[in-house]
Amino acid sequence: MFVPFGMLAPFLLNGKYKALKTIFGGFVLSVIFESIQLYTGCGQFDVDDIMLNTTGAIIGVLLYWPLSPLLPRHTSHVNALN
Repeated sequence: MFVPFGMLAPFLLNGKYKALKTIFGGFVLSVIFESIQLYTGCGQFDVDDIMLNTTGAIIGVLLYWPLSPLLPRHTSHVNALN
């Protein structure tokens, strides 16, 4: 689940430090998922899952770089009412 996150998030982010923001976002999202599991009792909190999910985001970022020239360019949003 986090490899696609690592590939798609840089595509949607603007500006510098896309990779760091994506990796940090993957880490935070993983901590949120694990915390929900801890508090609801659905599943089991596991630090290994946080590390593996963050690694998945890193792998996704690494796959994004060579594939990014194949993706359409991200343009600014156009207001549909104009």
